[in-house]
Amino acid sequence: MDEGPSTSGQPSHSLPVQEPNSTTSDRSRGDDYVYIDRSTAGFSSDAVAHSTAAKLKLESYYKVAVDSAIERKARCAHTTQPVF
Repeated sequence: MDEGPSTSGQPSHSLPVQEPNSTTSDRSRGDDYVYIDRSTAGFSSDAVAHSTAAKLKLESYYKVAVDSAIERKARCAHTTQPVF
């Protein structure tokens, strides 16, 4: 017989949660602030390599898009200025 979800109210796929550090900046976040352990320890080296490549591609794409938009806006402002 298949067992259903746990009756404890917690999902069986919950993320690991870190205990908060006791620094002054953390105290302002409140007692309900969630700390997530963002470790790649559970992933294969191939998965980490693929995700790193995807991250770099996305960063590059958005950097080029933002730089192009800034240049277009500057050219538009330059061309719309009066000549005299």
